[in-house]
Amino acid sequence: MMWDPKERKHCKTAKVTDRKKTVRRGASTLSKLPDSQCSRAVAINDQWIAVAGNDGQVSVRSCSDPDTLLHELTEAKEWVEVMAFSPDG
Repeated sequence: MMWDPKERKHCKTAKVTDRKKTVRRGASTLSKLPDSQCSRAVAINDQWIAVAGNDGQVSVRSCSDPDTLLHELTEAKEWVEVMAFSPDG
């Protein structure tokens, strides 16, 4: 969900994943949802939004159109707890 802090209201919702991966690898959550659909880590800069779930997969999306997937990183073997963009993007 995206929020407008000046207006203090919800302005857009984007679907992040349909993945139903169910293998638990020790991620800290009490949710019964699949790892791909819970405990998200999010990083935002002026161009991109990166979103990761407990399954370790990261999707990179455009800030102007977060519904469009630009790139997916699937190499992680463990859940992602924290993410950030480098200062130079």
